Amino acid sequence: MQLMALPRLQDILHGEVQKKALRIVRNAKLPSGKRMPLRQPPYSIFARGEYQDPHDFTLDFRPDDPEHLYATDPSTGAKLPFVTSIHRDLLKPKSQTIQSKHPILPLTAGERTGPKWGMSTC
Repeated sequence: MQLMALPRLQDILHGEVQKKALRIVRNAKLPSGKRMPLRQPPYSIFARGEYQDPHDFTLDFRPDDPEHLYATDPSTGAKLPFVTSIHRDLLKPKSQTIQSKHPILPLTAGERTGPKWGMSTC
């Protein structure tokens, strides 16, 4: 079974109206008696006007002021640079940051028994 290609540039208002509700809406009138026909909306709101280059948003940035990029030591009043070395697990819950530091020891000869290791216990 082969699928039919849909007419993508046609909407529900294309062709004869078959539903009664759409016939009422399509021939709608205002309370004043003025006709208010339902028309197909444009394919894109951007297709109506001329193209204009977008505004360069980098022109609105504040100028770089290195004096604002320092913290002040409360005891001495000296300027300190901000700490930029933030730990990667700072905002993670504890359950996601647990690490085991114990090494995995190899099995002893007594632990290597059974059918998995080629020896039967019977």
